[in-house]
Amino acid sequence: MTYRVLVTEVTNYGTLFCVAGWDIGRSEMIRPEPQGSNAHQEASRFWSAEMAGPDRILAVGNIVRFDADSPPATFAYPHATEDRVVTAAGVTVEAQVSAKKMISAVAGSVSTSLPAMFNGFQRQANGKAFVPGGTLGSSLGAIELDSSRVKFFVNEFNGSKKLRVKIQDDVASYDLGVTSDELRSLWRTSGVASLNEMCAQASLVHIRAGLARPFPEGRCYVQLNGAYIS
Repeated sequence: MTYRVLVTEVTNYGTLFCVAGWDIGRSEMIRPEPQGSNAHQEASRFWSAEMAGPDRILAVGNIVRFDADSPPATFAYPHATEDRVVTAAGVTVEAQVSAKKMISAVAGSVSTSLPAMFNGFQRQANGKAFVPGGTLGSSLGAIELDSSRVKFFVNEFNGSKKLRVKIQDDVASYDLGVTSDELRSLWRTSGVASLNEMCAQASLVHIRAGLARPFPEGRCYVQLNGAYIS
């Protein structure tokens, strides 16, 4: 089956990348995975730096075309809802759009709150949120918030610094890890203040959210996959 997808998020996992985007023809989010992806080799489900990231084929804002199949039965929910396995090596770029046009094009993916985005959503007292592994429902989505409700910060744990964000929707506040490759890169080069200054330039921030693969305890934690202003 052929797909035309507007790439909305590229997230970083060490030297590998996860990619997601808006299926233009079917008006839904999908997560393309490389040819040969399988549930028993986690690394097989991620893209290399040769394919994904800034100035690559799978870059945010690119409209790409490829052939893909629905995931095999071994792929677990909720991620299996959007997973698609590319059936051939060829992924081609048709066009590139601005952040403003991207935000407009993916309006159908926007929810009213994080709880409305994910079935089985649970919020912990510390603000972290998750969905139990195996839950039927989406693993990708978006919300749009006033910039005053978005605050990036750095958390240090066991000597390691991690970029995180606090957001406030109309239901509650949340403390999310940031996996966006673009935001992490900006943080490393310009500091966390630059991220907050970027958000302050607009009244609304388009927040891309997604679920991590299940942790050992079976929880798929909510993470921030991207933040864009128009």
